[in-house]
Amino acid sequence: MSEINEDTLNKIEAEYSKWGEYLNGGLGLLSFSFGLSCLGTPRPDITGSISLVFIIIFSIYGKEHFPEKLKELRKKELSGVDELTLLRIEKRYFGISALFRNFPVYLIGWTFLGLVAIYGVATNSGWL
Repeated sequence: MSEINEDTLNKIEAEYSKWGEYLNGGLGLLSFSFGLSCLGTPRPDITGSISLVFIIIFSIYGKEHFPEKLKELRKKELSGVDELTLLRIEKRYFGISALFRNFPVYLIGWTFLGLVAIYGVATNSGWL
């Protein structure tokens, strides 16, 4: 077990980059593509909901891409980890501003697919 040092932070950064590629390049683009495809169907609400289920399953599969060092930190398997240090690391990589800055394609894709599914359900049920 090691403590948090420059090497540990570099490993977190490298793993975080891979996580970002998975979220943006995998889930984000796939979600956006599904949303666009659903708009071309007679019932975008149904196909959008089915696509959301598929994306959620794909997301569950992708948790193995989550940075291992951060998992270790959360489990406190590294010595010398205090709560404040862990909170600063979490905020740096997973805070709201980091989410918008580092995962824009992921956020846009999920939001778009979700809106396609919800808008179709809302209009067909008379809510809108």
